[in-house]
Parts: sequence; C-alpha cells; structure tokens
Amino acid sequence: RHDVAAAVALSTAAAAAAAVAAAAPSAATTAVRSAKPITSRDDAPGALAARATEAALAKAGTKPAPTPSSKLAGPLARYPGVATMQDLPSYPRDFTTRRFLTFAGLVLGYACYYLTRNSLTYTAPVMVADPALGMDITRVGALTSLFPIAYGFSKFVSGVLGARTSPTIMLAGGLMATAAVNIAFGFGTSMTWFCCFWALNGILQGFGGPCCARMLTSWFATKERGTYWGMWNIAHNLGGFAAPVLAGSAARAFGWQWGMWAPGAVGLVVGALLLLAVRDSPESVGFPPVEAPPPPSAEAAAKKAASGDASTEPPSLLSLLLNNVLRNPYIWGMALTYFFV
Repeated sequence: RHDVAAAVALSTAAAAAAAVAAAAPSAATTAVRSAKPITSRDDAPGALAARATEAALAKAGTKPAPTPSSKLAGPLARYPGVATMQDLPSYPRDFTTRRFLTFAGLVLGYACYYLTRNSLTYTAPVMVADPALGMDITRVGALTSLFPIAYGFSKFVSGVLGARTSPTIMLAGGLMATAAVNIAFGFGTSMTWFCCFWALNGILQGFGGPCCARMLTSWFATKERGTYWGMWNIAHNLGGFAAPVLAGSAARAFGWQWGMWAPGAVGLVVGALLLLAVRDSPESVGFPPVEAPPPPSAEAAAKKAASGDASTEPPSLLSLLLNNVLRNPYIWGMALTYFFV
C-alpha cells in the first residue's frame, strides 16, 4: 500500500509541474502582447521584458529565481536590461543633473588652473617696482622661461599617469596643489625660492587637461562630444579673463604677495568643491555607461591571440608610454603640428 501511495504522489507532482510549465509560456505571451508601446525610460526593452517575466511567473503561481545583485547601485539599478544610456529613449533627469554638475565643475576647475598659471604675469610688474626684492626684467624673464619647460615635461607624464588614477582626484588635487604653490610663492623673497616654486607650479599645471579629457569622454557620447568639448574650451578664456582682474587688482591694491595669494585661495576653495560635485564616470554613481566601449581592432586582437596573452590586468605605465605614445606615429604627427601652432 505504501508503494502504491508513493507512486500516486509522484505522478500527481509530475502532472502539477507539467501544468505550471505549460501555463508559464502562455502567461508570458499574454503579458508581452498586452504591454503598452515604449514611450518612456520605464518602457525600455529591459524593463518591459522584466515586467512580462514577472507577470507570467506570478500568474503561473511560481516565484522568480533569485538573481545576483547588479553592479549598478544607483537610480538605474532597477533596469537590468539597460546596457548603456543609449538604450533609453531619453536621458533621465537625475542623470542630466549629475552630468551638468560634472561639466560645470570641469569648466570652473580648468579655468582656475589658468588663474593660478597666469598669476605671476600680472604680479611681476608690482614685484619689479618693489626695491626690497631686487627684481628686474631679466629675472622675471628667467622665471617665465622655467615654467614652459616644467609644464611641457609634466604634460608628457601626466597623460599616462591620468590613465591609471581617478581623474576627479587628479583634477582637484592638482588644482589645490598649484594653489598652495601660489600661496607659498608669496612668502618668498629670494630668486631661488621663486624659481623652485614657479617650476613646481609648471609641473602641477599639467595635471588638469588629461583629467578633463578623460571625464568628457566618459560622460558624453560620441555624437555629442564635440559640442560639449567646444563649450569646455571657454575655460581657457574664463581663466585668462579672471587672472588680470583678480591677481593684478590684488597686487596693485594690497602688495605683490596678494597677487599670488588671492588666486591661490580661490584655487583651494574650487578644488574642494570639485571633490564634492565631480565624478569620474556615470558608472561611479550607479548609471550605465553612456555608450559601449569600441571593440578592439583586428590588429590588436591578432597580436594578443598570437602572443597567447589572456590576462585582464591593465597595462603598466611604462607599457602605455611606449606602445600608446612613443611608438604611435599619429601622436608624433600631432605634436609636430601643434609645435608650429
């Protein structure tokens, strides 16, 4: 009797499982057919498929299998089917707000780099007029000649370094460091002091550009990148306009030291604001990437396959410098062209 009862129970369970399996596809088909047209980001393909699946499983009397937690912890974590922001009919409001804050921070931050870069230009006349410093036009020329040498060396290295560090930290940290150098410059009285700190300022100035370029690429898709890149370039003009107004006026009114201290103080405040407002990329605040990364070229894939290198570790700084810069003829061509500009 026990064997007969067990056989009946097994056959009943099998019949119930077959009924559930037959009902689920039918319910899923009904849910998909009754779905409304895609008119908003809530009706994105991923969200629609997820709702249809949930409705089918609910009608069938089963619970969905647990899924691993998404890597996205922000506002769009509820859209598991959204691979990039381009999959949505329009950008969500919280995304555009966050992107605007980042873009405004890039413009303001890089304008302040120009403010701390040009401070000496409008402070030097007041320094020459101060007999206690013993400055003349020759010494000012020596100072201004040190800066482009240090700046050029910095840009050569900072681009490679920026590929391996947080662009927000590098942008804000570089600005606060160059601001601190401007303030320290104002406490000096000797030519050696001035030369050391102005050369250091040139090195730190190279940190700004690569960070902005990297974040503009992360936050803006290819089709809109040119527009925002062009608008970002007004930072050069803003900084160039503010330098004579702030540094020149402060030096004339309060002494040459304030021609360096005033831009330095502004740079410290703006650098702190950048740490609060700017983020590296959409993924760092829970959004999907703006667009999918381009696939590797056939030549790169062939080289990797030929070498048998299957590692996913990022290349070293030396490898980036040699392979992506020094051995790239296009980089040398652009550098030669820009030299004559």
